[in-house]
Amino acid sequence: MTLIVDTRWSGPNGIGRYSTEVLRRLGTGWEPAKLKARPGSARDLLTPRGARTGQVLYSPGYNAGIGGLVQVVTVHDLIHLRERSPKYHAYYRLVLKPAIRRAGMVFTVSSTSERAIADWLDDPHVEIVNTGNGCSAEFTPRGFDREPAHFLFVGNLKPHKNFPVLLAALGQVPEARLTAVTPDPSAVRSLAQTFGVSGRVTAVSGLSDLELCDLYSRVAATLFPSRLEGFGLPALESVQSGTPVVFWTGCDSVAEIVGSDGLRVQSLSDAGEWAEAMRQYLFSTGPSVSPSRRHQTWDTVAETVKASLARRVGTSWEH
Repeated sequence: MTLIVDTRWSGPNGIGRYSTEVLRRLGTGWEPAKLKARPGSARDLLTPRGARTGQVLYSPGYNAGIGGLVQVVTVHDLIHLRERSPKYHAYYRLVLKPAIRRAGMVFTVSSTSERAIADWLDDPHVEIVNTGNGCSAEFTPRGFDREPAHFLFVGNLKPHKNFPVLLAALGQVPEARLTAVTPDPSAVRSLAQTFGVSGRVTAVSGLSDLELCDLYSRVAATLFPSRLEGFGLPALESVQSGTPVVFWTGCDSVAEIVGSDGLRVQSLSDAGEWAEAMRQYLFSTGPSVSPSRRHQTWDTVAETVKASLARRVGTSWEH
């Protein structure tokens, strides 16, 4: 059998980073899939995947399409199923789930997502491979002096990221300031103005790993108020940089990463609790990060993907 790969996901977001790091380590002997539509779009899922004998299509994202081709996809999370959107529910039920069952294998990135996918599939014949996520070598403690009144948010502004609660909390802690690393800085600035904290919020984008690590290494803590994450890569980058993470206790995948290297907030929406967590770091009483933190690399993630695909394809595709 031969392996063809969907190479369209690579980019600056979470799935894009995963795709970039895994595909560059996938070796040789595979072919790029001839798919032109945006992955996950209506046009893409309706594009027939031909059932050519002896081919397996691998995607680092959650996209599948109609047709008989074996498609091994990566379901990073099931956040779409938390949304009241008929199109997502129909896609997951009518397209994605049958494709996964036909392949007999699906990738994911955390134990939290692995459990959720197992419940959703309800099919013991499907192998769920938890590859985890990697962390680049740039993320390591820098030894800078920390600014106790400076906090960091890294992520987009989708509803499940719960970003507004941080601005509401910032309004209760006049000594504090926040830097947001986000693909939409203008939206952050607009929200900050709405909450009356624009003078204490800086929004940036397009940072290199080294620049981002420098930021992690200078702030008091990274604030991570997400309701749900498939993994939570910024949390891993933060603790690997020696910076504790303040997170909602109900976000299991982030709790899986952070452990005791941060502070759990009991309420998802109570700005007062988030403000109190910030005050703990203002006065240097919040938990710190263990100096012995170690996590798997992108090399390890890619090796897991390669070994699993080799089993599904039936042979190694590398020359």
